[in-house]
Amino acid sequence: MRKLILVLMAFLLVSCASPEAPEEEPDDTTVVGGGTDAYSILVPFANSPLRQEYANTYRETDLMEIGRGLLEKSKEPFAPKNYSVSEGSLLTPNRYYELLGRESDTNVYALNKEGNFEPEEGVTLIRPQFVSNLVELNFHKTNSKDKVDAVSVAMVMKRIQLLDPEIGSTYRVEDDVLFEVGRTLGQQLHSYLRTLEGASDIPIMIALYVQESDGDNLPGRYLPGHYIGNALFESARSGEFTRTQESWVLMNSEQMLNTLPQTYSDFSEFKRTITHFMGDESVGVVGKAFMNGNKATRIQFEITTGPKTYLELHGLAESIKVGLKRFDDLGVDIVTDVMIFQKTRIIINKTAGQEAEIIILN
Repeated sequence: MRKLILVLMAFLLVSCASPEAPEEEPDDTTVVGGGTDAYSILVPFANSPLRQEYANTYRETDLMEIGRGLLEKSKEPFAPKNYSVSEGSLLTPNRYYELLGRESDTNVYALNKEGNFEPEEGVTLIRPQFVSNLVELNFHKTNSKDKVDAVSVAMVMKRIQLLDPEIGSTYRVEDDVLFEVGRTLGQQLHSYLRTLEGASDIPIMIALYVQESDGDNLPGRYLPGHYIGNALFESARSGEFTRTQESWVLMNSEQMLNTLPQTYSDFSEFKRTITHFMGDESVGVVGKAFMNGNKATRIQFEITTGPKTYLELHGLAESIKVGLKRFDDLGVDIVTDVMIFQKTRIIINKTAGQEAEIIILN
């Protein structure tokens, strides 16, 4: 018995003298996106510290479009085969709020200036706030979030400005005017970013996004805003903003009729196909096209109806699938959401040149 006690005491002494090595924290790794033209994303994923601010500021349709457009525009200067992506980290909450504040002696980098502005002769905007938000993405050549190798920032511009504070009248600023304002403020934003640690000599892209209805946070699917220009700043050298001609257009609008009359007609027939299947029941059909100049590059449809059986939904999906063939000549990807009230039940994806695929959700 005494020998057993001595053995146990020796074991305890050895255990105390040789503490267990602490577990090593796993290194960051990357997860490949959806194909050769998609970015890898660093994991574990680190949320933007401004995520809640974005959620409170934007309608969902704008929040998704800002991120989608910024990621797509980043692919040319920052190729997905060379970079992975993460949420922005340079613009901390303090820096973010300072930049979106009013310029003063104590806040010289603020993007919103004091004073009035004349967008055209005879029109004076009272202390306009042209920049309403900033959205940042970081790009990495290694698997370390701490090493930022490139940055993209969306500078969100307000279209609707106060004209007369006494009666609350407003003025709708055109894209060309917002572009001229935006490229001046974009140069200032670039100068500020160069003062931040780790950003003095990396490439920075700044893109100008126009939000059509920044005061509208009500639920519902409306047209998002669009990008009007961007600039790439290599190292600390100056970059030049170039104008882009992008927009979202409702497919039953006069603008679509004037730009792509055949597509306007095809949408009318597409709606007729759906309403014919539904018989006397009401159904909402909304179509919107993403335009680059006068060319449609992407289409989205939203079909909204009331309660349906599985067979009704299945038949509606097949009817939509046939109707989508009308748009084959455009050679664009088409996504269709079929919703019961506001809940998506069916998604129909049609890749350009391929047969549509029906995805029925539980």
